[in-house]
Amino acid sequence: MTQSNYKPPIVLVIGGHDPSGAGIQADIETCNAMKCYPVSIVTCTTNQNLKNLICVSSCLTSEVLATIDTALEEFSPNACKLGMIGSSDLAIGLGQLIQKKLKSIPIVVDPILAAGSGKNIADQELIDAYLKYIFPQATIATPNFDELCKLGGSPDSKDSISSILESGCQALLATDIKPQHPKITNYLYRSEKKSLYYEMARYQGLYHGTGCTLSSGIAAQLALGEDIETAIKKAQKFTHLAVKRAINFGLSQKIPNRLNQ
Repeated sequence: MTQSNYKPPIVLVIGGHDPSGAGIQADIETCNAMKCYPVSIVTCTTNQNLKNLICVSSCLTSEVLATIDTALEEFSPNACKLGMIGSSDLAIGLGQLIQKKLKSIPIVVDPILAAGSGKNIADQELIDAYLKYIFPQATIATPNFDELCKLGGSPDSKDSISSILESGCQALLATDIKPQHPKITNYLYRSEKKSLYYEMARYQGLYHGTGCTLSSGIAAQLALGEDIETAIKKAQKFTHLAVKRAINFGLSQKIPNRLNQ
């Protein structure tokens, strides 16, 4: 068997480990499915299942940043996806590292503020650090409705959108902005362009790791060279199909099927 000369685009995925399959596992599966090579950095470990989050154990900021530095000695990523950060100290460090070493590539930020089971995992210091250090480096952020309101410090989503874009974030994909609506509705906002919206079917039940799948899908498509609008469309289609074909173990949530597309 001869070796292949194919070199897939590289996506640097930074996030938390979830033993139930969201977080960094969802990132890796999505990147692999989209023919990209994930270089994974773990920011924290979680004691959780599909039903309940017990606790989050953050990795030392110095160790996370050193691990990224070591990876970057050999790998040259084409895009980066930030998932769960875990602490304001790490958010500050990541923002500074991106500014120095990753400024030339697309940065996708999925601001994880609560576990899939609903438990809050972010304090005000971390939220402030997102606005000051992370969003100014972001090509696109992908908060859901609850995250959007928390990040903007307002129950009015319009005020929150303005706050995030004014921080320097280039684009904002507000996901599932109408949680009670029969269809899932996502809105794309950019400072100098007309907003766009996307609708897709809402399937019954709960699905674990859909936000991770969507955001890492956008990062993978950007790594493949797609523009932001095309990347969003392809990532949404991928996520929708993963949910439609979800794995059902008969547990409290279903698992998006990222590997059977």
